[in-house]
Amino acid sequence: MQITGILKKIKLSIARTMLNSMFILRKLSAEKHDCTIRHTKPRILLFFMSPGIGDAVMATFLIKGLNEIFPDCSIDILSSKGAEIIKNNPYVHTLEIVSENEQHNLKLLVKRLPHLRAMHYDMVIDIPWSWEGYSAGRAAFLYATGAEKVYAANMPGFSFIKNIRWDYPAEKVIDIYEKTLKIIAQEKDSTKQTGFIREYQIIIPEPEEKHVLDYLSENGIKQYVLINPRGSLPQRCISFEKTIKLAENLAKSGIDILLINCDSKKLNTASGTNGKILAFEGNIWQVAALARHSSAVITVDTSTIHIADAWSRPVLALYSENNGFGNRHVWKTHAPIGPHSLVLHSYLAEDIPDEEILSAARKLINGI
Repeated sequence: MQITGILKKIKLSIARTMLNSMFILRKLSAEKHDCTIRHTKPRILLFFMSPGIGDAVMATFLIKGLNEIFPDCSIDILSSKGAEIIKNNPYVHTLEIVSENEQHNLKLLVKRLPHLRAMHYDMVIDIPWSWEGYSAGRAAFLYATGAEKVYAANMPGFSFIKNIRWDYPAEKVIDIYEKTLKIIAQEKDSTKQTGFIREYQIIIPEPEEKHVLDYLSENGIKQYVLINPRGSLPQRCISFEKTIKLAENLAKSGIDILLINCDSKKLNTASGTNGKILAFEGNIWQVAALARHSSAVITVDTSTIHIADAWSRPVLALYSENNGFGNRHVWKTHAPIGPHSLVLHSYLAEDIPDEEILSAARKLINGI
């Protein structure tokens, strides 16, 4: 591991020297030939963002903020499949999805460079993903887009990159986005003070919203707590038994419980004294609609946390420090932003004591 780290530093050092020299030559050439492309409205590319659905939801704060700074800007997104959750965002001009192979192999993305260069982007924003900074190849790719300005996290020393310092793990993802927006706003107009409201946006297709409302009506559900026990990786999940125990205890107080991503075939083993316990199976849009109409959300580390934040729903987030991406502080950096939200964490989500979860859940519900 130590040798790998040294090699990465050497490659970055070489890349800095080469790319900085090339950037100087590019600027001199542009000044000599006055070939700068000037658009009627700024063209901005958000490159990759981060790969998950929840990451895309968090990025809507950045997208909305960019539109506040440049009300007439055109924002394109090049990202992975998870970004489809924001395809209806009113501030997004185009959304292009890359394959999983491309996402993990920059060499495969090279074929997209001619198109990216032809767009003459004024700005490429590539944050955040890695708090450790990107590889030399990633830096070279960002340079090759030909954008007038490039913003990236923890990539100091590159003259063509505006480096955004991520004080990991003290700062959340939304902190880095806000820091970026403030820098961009300052560069546009140093005399203007811009405040950015910390909120996310999801536009749910009307048929999906109707499907959920019909489901709630048919089952006589008006107020409910939404529980999601499953994340994208096993270490993020809590067991069916743990989920049912929580649901049964909460249902005793008379509140209805909706379970998502749960084995509905086993659900007949569960019953509440007063509140109903129901399992819902549906797509991500329907889950978003359920979160929107819920009283509160209890969920493991997955997109549901940030989806609930989009509707300002109180959230109890159950985090695994072993999240599968080397970010043991994910419970800090990706924590919910709502003022009434609560966070519990352990090495595995399943290790969080039942009593702690139930106590926090009651506190969350009592605060509604």
